[in-house]
Amino acid sequence: MILGLQSVKTLVLGFSLVTNLSKNKSKGFQHVSYWRRSIYAATAARSLAAKLGVVHAEEAFLATLLKDIGMLVLDQVVESDYGDLCAKAKSHADLPALEQAALGMTHAEVGSMLAQQWKLPPLLTVPIAHHHDPENVTDVSLRKTTELVQIGGRCADVFVDEEAAPAIADVRKLLADRYKLGEVDADALLADIGNRTREVASLFEINIGSSSEYESILKRANEALVDITLQSQMQATKLEQQNRQLK
Repeated sequence: MILGLQSVKTLVLGFSLVTNLSKNKSKGFQHVSYWRRSIYAATAARSLAAKLGVVHAEEAFLATLLKDIGMLVLDQVVESDYGDLCAKAKSHADLPALEQAALGMTHAEVGSMLAQQWKLPPLLTVPIAHHHDPENVTDVSLRKTTELVQIGGRCADVFVDEEAAPAIADVRKLLADRYKLGEVDADALLADIGNRTREVASLFEINIGSSSEYESILKRANEALVDITLQSQMQATKLEQQNRQLK
């Protein structure tokens, strides 16, 4: 009665999937890293949904928790080669291109196949299939969820990538473009996500390791963020010049 039926359904499905899918472990694929990023991403999506009110928070959590489930399938099928492939990606955003080149398909496509086989609802199957390309979702409501799932994943990269600056810059830009959130609000949200993830990880009995506070991550990334900002400004200036020439 306190949590609500939707929250209980989310937790039951989440617990069962985490428990069952954690049993199969290969040598090459980093399962701890996979679940660490998944928990960060799901917590980020739920926090965003609660703050913005664009989609149901628990639905956003579950869709984001399952979005990369295709990676677990590829780990079982391709085995150690898939672990080597994942190791080549500096960030999760780089992974689909590597998968397409090596395997002829991406983890999003594989995850979509599995979700359809399990007869999961569109609320889950669509974000799983399109979390790297939400612009291709035609249904307005499902696109909102998929966009939130995508940003949740990029928020997770802030905490799990060795170089956090590109992810921070992307999160700030996505939040500004889609939800009109300023840099201060974006940074406050990321700090809150870092704190909440530790609580969620303990519920799922997943060890996320020593999680750095967002403030310390931001401090280390500041120099690189300045470079990214300067590059963006230079690119904008170049585009403006090109537009003038075209006119």
